[in-house]
Amino acid sequence: MIITDSEIIEGVKIITLKQFNDERGQLLKPFIKSFFLEKFNFDTKEVWFTFSKKNVIRAMHMQVAPKPSNKIVGLIQGAVTDVLLDTRNNSTTNGQSESFDLIHSVDSLTFLFIPVGVSHGYKVNQENSVVMYLGDEYHDANSDVGFKWNSFGFDWQIENPIISERDLKLPKFIKA
Repeated sequence: MIITDSEIIEGVKIITLKQFNDERGQLLKPFIKSFFLEKFNFDTKEVWFTFSKKNVIRAMHMQVAPKPSNKIVGLIQGAVTDVLLDTRNNSTTNGQSESFDLIHSVDSLTFLFIPVGVSHGYKVNQENSVVMYLGDEYHDANSDVGFKWNSFGFDWQIENPIISERDLKLPKFIKA
């Protein structure tokens, strides 16, 4: 696994996982507990997947106090534009967003380490895209917050996205 820093948002890490290919197919090991503990002090408590249709936008969620959670997010199948928004008041990158085009590759996969206070969402660019999440805290509905997908100046490059009722009702992001 190779780790690099985000070019824009402080604390975000890009994790490149190598796949092993042979005549049978591929092997991918996306999780090694000791690696994540050592590099991020990240102890996985939950793993979940989303399966999405093309033109879906899932945005912009995070889990904050009283049960804050860091996330590691990666594409397993398909193609998405992953979008991060720094909402941390004490961050030098507060209010900045960054996107990553995640595409399933036979050579490697990219995962993102997303710290507490960085909101996350994505636009699905290919049918049947699958995204895997790892959380270092259990989901807590009272700590699960978010912002309206189109309220922070990011150009999603889509005219009629498919968005859940919940996401449509999220508040707008206002920079502190």
